[in-house]
Amino acid sequence: RNPILYAMADGIVLGTDDTKPDEPDGESYGNTIIIGYYEGYVSLYAHVKRHSFLVRPGDRVSALQPVCRMGNSGKTVQATTCILNCVKETLSVPTGAWTY
Repeated sequence: RNPILYAMADGIVLGTDDTKPDEPDGESYGNTIIIGYYEGYVSLYAHVKRHSFLVRPGDRVSALQPVCRMGNSGKTVQATTCILNCVKETLSVPTGAWTY
């Protein structure tokens, strides 16, 4: 029902936000996780299912390691996941209760 999401490459979990209910709020990325990779690249996984995180900030992850589950938190109309890939310096971190 809520598919597992995987790390795209070896990296380190830089931050998480697991404070939003698993229902649309119309205005945010919902629950999120940021994973940092080699040479400053990062991925932000958005709309993650609440309480589904399998990793914590500071954890090292391997490529294809399960990290969380697809959810319906934030600005969504159904279960979905958006993954933003960019260089860390260009990432606009969403407001919320981030854990670093």
